[in-house]
Amino acid sequence: MNSGFVFINDKPSINFKADINDVSLEGPSFNSPANAALKNLLLNIEGQRKNLVSTSALIDSLKKMKGADSALTAENTKLADINNNFNKFITKYIDTSSQPVVTMFALGYTEAVDPALLKPIVPNLTKRFPNHQGIAGIVTQFNQMITAMDKPKPVSKGPATVGSIAPDFTMNDTEGKPFTLSSLRGKYVLVDFWASWCGPCRGENPNVVAAYNKYKDKNFTILGVSLDDEKAKWLQAIKADNLTWKQVSDLKGFEDSSVPLYGYDAIPYNVLIDPQGKILATSLREDALHSKLAEVLK
Repeated sequence: MNSGFVFINDKPSINFKADINDVSLEGPSFNSPANAALKNLLLNIEGQRKNLVSTSALIDSLKKMKGADSALTAENTKLADINNNFNKFITKYIDTSSQPVVTMFALGYTEAVDPALLKPIVPNLTKRFPNHQGIAGIVTQFNQMITAMDKPKPVSKGPATVGSIAPDFTMNDTEGKPFTLSSLRGKYVLVDFWASWCGPCRGENPNVVAAYNKYKDKNFTILGVSLDDEKAKWLQAIKADNLTWKQVSDLKGFEDSSVPLYGYDAIPYNVLIDPQGKILATSLREDALHSKLAEVLK
């Protein structure tokens, strides 16, 4: 039984047939060039998704086995290759697609793609699809993100180093009240630097939420530090991504006061701090975040 389907309604009529065992669509809309392109894209995505799921499941199994280090390394390398190949595929698709709505759909799969790869592609979409409002909106949002990322960064005092004491700072929280990092002394704290406009950050947020829910009762918390410059978009992203821990921001983009303190020049970025304020690790993403938390929060 079909659980759902996606199609583009670009014609005036569609024949919809359904019973308890099957659903089908017929007519000029469902057989249009846009729907044919969408179907092809979805088949490619599904094939790569299955490969990703099976490899991830094998990695989970190998983690529970003794003496499987070499096999685990090989599968992790394979998983990285799958992700890289998918990012290349979706980037090329966006650059060559002739269907604006399908192109917009494909852009929804770019959260983990390096913005540098999209930088020469996305702004040109308005030239390929000059009268499409949806494309115009996406390009505007993307250009705003690139402008924020390309702003000159404050002079760094040096990167945060493992073993050193985390630099203290005070910023306003979502209610405009000052909040100081050192007020969390006595807990393990993940200082998570992100922004609503950062696709990779938003893509990583479900992983961070999962880590928080798993370890929040083990003397662990998170302090989110946003590099947003618009409060409304910051608050909207917090709600949309279900970020229930304390959030602070200068609302100054990359002119945020934490940038020179911690010496980072890209996000997502994070720093794990022990109850005494000592830095235990930096740049923990995906499985690395869960592995480190499992190690220190035994």
